[in-house]
Parts: sequence; structure tokens; C-alpha cells
Amino acid sequence: KTKISPITKGKNLHIRKAATVLSQAGDDAIPLQHLEPRGIVEVLATFEKFKFVRTQQGIIGWLLI
Repeated sequence: KTKISPITKGKNLHIRKAATVLSQAGDDAIPLQHLEPRGIVEVLATFEKFKFVRTQQGIIGWLLI
């Protein structure tokens, strides 16, 4: 059996301008949450021009960087 564990800790990223958390890393992604400036998200991974993040509200998705 393979053990699967949840993503635990990432690095904090301070949001400097309004941004939108997306459902996937791509042009046809669905917006999941709008972020206000001066917010903080936890960066779990990076893929091309996107960061995979967890918001303070627990939403997990992709942020265009």
C-alpha cells in the first residue's frame, strides 16, 4: 500500500495587489476566491507561471504569478 498524506506546511506569500485563486493552472480555470491586497496565502507548489496555494479560509487553488 502507498501512504498518502495531506500537504502540510508551505511558505507564506503576502498578496500586494488583488488576485484570484483559480480552480486549475490554465486559461479556462474557474475563479474560486478573490483575494484582497495585504492578504497572506500559503504557497504549496509552483508550476510554470502559477503557484498552488492555500488561503487563510482553507481554499486550495492556483494563483497566476
